[in-house]
Amino acid sequence: AKASAFCTCPSVICTQETKVCPDGTHVGRDSNNNCEFFPCPSVICTKEVKQCADGSFVGRDSNNNCEFFPCPVAKASAFCTQETKECPDGTHVGRDSNNNCEFFPCPSLICTKDAKQCADGSFVGRDSNNNCEFFSCPDAKASAFCTQETKECPDGTHVGRDSNNNCEFF
Repeated sequence: AKASAFCTCPSVICTQETKVCPDGTHVGRDSNNNCEFFPCPSVICTKEVKQCADGSFVGRDSNNNCEFFPCPVAKASAFCTQETKECPDGTHVGRDSNNNCEFFPCPSLICTKDAKQCADGSFVGRDSNNNCEFFSCPDAKASAFCTQETKECPDGTHVGRDSNNNCEFF
């Protein structure tokens, strides 16, 4: 049949089935696009990320039901020697075949929470990056630590020592 110039009928008639989208909605077929399904509505995924074995991060894929994007495929692993390195805490780590056979990092030390009082009266804690040794105290020369004694002045007032002036009395 010949189409009339006034006909607005679609040139193709599609079947009536629907497709279920990842968000649960249904879409039908588009007669103006060779009966392909209409696109599913855009999905908005949460912004969380997943850390992959290689240390990289991947987000969620709005075109795949908000599943995480796949992690990168590890390149062919190198064959590393079987030697180990002793860590400051006494544990041992081996070599990482996915990182040019570098040693795996030593576990972070968890130090006790005790503190040491320094000569200037301040306190320092322990350094987990230095085998739980105490952090260094501030330089004593920067501000002297003076005794707490006082001196009575002729007018009856008392003065203390000046830590910024070699502990001389004020």
